[in-house]
Amino acid sequence: MTYDTSTLAKLGKEHRKAKATLDRIRAQVAEEIVKANEGGAPQHEIVSLSGYTRESVRLLSLTPEQKEAERQKRRKPTAN
Repeated sequence: MTYDTSTLAKLGKEHRKAKATLDRIRAQVAEEIVKANEGGAPQHEIVSLSGYTRESVRLLSLTPEQKEAERQKRRKPTAN
């Protein structure tokens, strides 16, 4: 094999680091979206500031009871 894998290894390491950073930031943004919603910020402003879609903001802002109701709506009926 004549291919030098050092560049690929370096890029792979950078990729894993970037993914970890992105995962952390996503969790922080989700937490702030919930706080903004609970604090009365208009949804269109939350969408504009966060870069998330209206549907993503809506889903993140659901209470646990609302989340369960959403799951139940999506659950397919079982055949008897």
